[in-house]
Amino acid sequence: MKIGKFKEDIIKKIILGIFMALSLTLFSSHTFAEEKLTVQAVDTTLVEMGFSSEEVKKISEKTKKQIVESGGEKADYTVEDVTLTYQSLDGKVYEVTDANKNEIALMEKKDRKIAQLIDPLAFAGIDEEQFREFQTFSSGFNDRAEGDWYGSTYITKVGATSTNNIYEVWTEWTWTNGPKAWWTTDTVATAWDIGFTAQQNSDKQYRFVVRRYADGNIRTDNINDLKILHDQYGHQAKVPIGTFLQQSGGISEKLLINKSVKGTKGLLTVYAHPTTPLGTSATIGPVSIDFSTFAGYKWSYRLNINL
Repeated sequence: MKIGKFKEDIIKKIILGIFMALSLTLFSSHTFAEEKLTVQAVDTTLVEMGFSSEEVKKISEKTKKQIVESGGEKADYTVEDVTLTYQSLDGKVYEVTDANKNEIALMEKKDRKIAQLIDPLAFAGIDEEQFREFQTFSSGFNDRAEGDWYGSTYITKVGATSTNNIYEVWTEWTWTNGPKAWWTTDTVATAWDIGFTAQQNSDKQYRFVVRRYADGNIRTDNINDLKILHDQYGHQAKVPIGTFLQQSGGISEKLLINKSVKGTKGLLTVYAHPTTPLGTSATIGPVSIDFSTFAGYKWSYRLNINL
C-alpha cells in the first residue's frame, strides 16, 4: 500500500510538472504576442497623431512610447539648414563636405597640438592613436543610412491652458560607430524663440542614454547621469562619452507659448562633439547656440513651427 501510494504521488508530480511546463510555454507565447501587438499599436497611434510611416521607423522605441503617453498630435513644423561643421580653436567654423573632409582632419590634428600646449594635464594618458578619424559623416537630421552619427528632433502639440498652447520638443541622437573618446563629454542643446517658456520639471523630465559595448554588454544610464541644464531660451545636456560601440540617447522639454502669438517660431538643435579634452561651453540665446574654447564637430538643424 505504501509503495502504491508512493507511485501515485510520483505520477501526480509528473503530471503537475507537465502542466506547469505547458502553462509557462503558453504564457510566454501570449506575452510575446501582447508585446508585439503593443509595439504595433504604438506605431499606429503615432501615425494617427500625424507622423509619417518613415518618421515612425526612425524614432527609438523608448521615445515612441513617451510621445504616445504624452498624447496630442504632431505639430506643424519644417526642418531646414541641416549642416555638419568643424569649429577650430580660433573660433572659425567650416562646413564639412566630402571635398574638404581630409583638409578638416589635418586642421583637427593641428588644433589638438595647440590644445595640448594650452593644457598639458588635460592630455595626460592620451596619445594621438586614441583619436579615431571619422570614416564617414551623416548630414545629420534623421540620416540612418550613412555616417557615424545621426540625430533628430520631433515636436508635438500636447495640450493647452486657458492662455497658452503647450508643445513638447523631443531630441534624439545615435552613434552608430562610437568615437571611443573616454576623455571627453559631448553636448546636445536646443534653443527656442522669444515667446516660448519652458515648463521645467527636471525630476520627471524625459531623458535616456543606452550604450552597447563590443563585448555585447548593454548599459542604460540612470537619469541622473544625464543632467539637463536650463537657460531662459534653451537647454543643454552633457552626454558622457566612453569606449562604447554604439550609443543612443534622448531628451525632451515642454514649451508654453501664448495663444495670441501667431505666425512662425524657430528652434535650433546642436550636437557638439569636441576633438580635444578641453571640453565645451555653450551659450544659449533666442534660436542661437554659441560654443567658446571649443574645437570639434557640430551637427545642427533648425525647425520652424507654424503656430
